[in-house]
Amino acid sequence: MIDELEPYLWPKTLGGWSVFFVAVLLTINLAKEIYFTASGYFQIIPWKNQPARLEKLSIEDRANKSQFVRMEYSYEVNGIRFKGNRIDPDAQLVVQMTNKKIMELKKASEESNSIEIRYDPKNPKNSVYLSTPNDFYFISLIAIPILILSFLYILIIFRKFRNPRK
Repeated sequence: MIDELEPYLWPKTLGGWSVFFVAVLLTINLAKEIYFTASGYFQIIPWKNQPARLEKLSIEDRANKSQFVRMEYSYEVNGIRFKGNRIDPDAQLVVQMTNKKIMELKKASEESNSIEIRYDPKNPKNSVYLSTPNDFYFISLIAIPILILSFLYILIIFRKFRNPRK
């Protein structure tokens, strides 16, 4: 199978090599992004879910018609009240959200002021609101085809070094 793909995948000109190296750099960057996103999510897996009171919600409209959200919330653990403003595992304070998620937050701020957060049971002052719990899976779906192509390139490179006449 690799023999049939090799003429299409192996760069033969300067343009082909340029595309190849850009693809390698993009793959490295994507792998780094996946690693940091995954490590952030894996860090908060053992954290506990906790209802929190949405204290402040601000929505910023940016020039590219995106909406960014900033929030402050408070929650209680063992009778002690804590405040937080962290959104998503990578400790962002302002985050772009979908319209659906923004509407949910607006509804929560108008009605019950209740949202769900996660806090670290070892250090309850550390907490996070997850705006996109499926972010890690989305990045993984993008990464799978790129990683498969990278693997094919690695196989072709090893074959070239073992048999340089091909």
